[in-house]
Amino acid sequence: LKEHEKEANITLTRLLANIVWPRISEAAPNAGEEPLPATGMRELIADIERLRRDLPILGVRIYDPDGFIIFSTDGTRIGKREISNTGLQRARAGIAASEITFRHEYSDFARQVLDRNLVSSYVPVRDSATGRFLATFAIDTDVTALVNEIDRTSYVVVGGSTLLMFGLYLFLLAFIRR
Repeated sequence: LKEHEKEANITLTRLLANIVWPRISEAAPNAGEEPLPATGMRELIADIERLRRDLPILGVRIYDPDGFIIFSTDGTRIGKREISNTGLQRARAGIAASEITFRHEYSDFARQVLDRNLVSSYVPVRDSATGRFLATFAIDTDVTALVNEIDRTSYVVVGGSTLLMFGLYLFLLAFIRR
């Protein structure tokens, strides 16, 4: 189930990139620490807010080819370079990557959430004509309910199996003693 959620998040990230990138690609800087212009950022924030109404998206980041964040729903991260991020490194190599992590605190421009399990997905954006690497889209989605349900189910299965084995042991012990 966790692997399925990772793949679903990669698909969602690709969808967002396909919707958003053509509209902001002209305004996106080519490289460096320069963020998106204010007009492009306002449109992008409005698009993301519309998507967040129906989807569990917590945050979105767009990286330029050098690993600088040119857009983030957490405004404090814009302009920072995250080249050591393994998901970003894989995306820069042309491979979509996804991982589940636990965060004690997560915040963006609209809200702050505590103690959440997140799927972070990184998807490369390439020029369709030349194949040149243009950017990386990253999305963080909340999967806390899924992880909690998997944990609960695991406890029930392990507990039930243990009780069943203990009952079988007692039965066999009683049978052998007779």
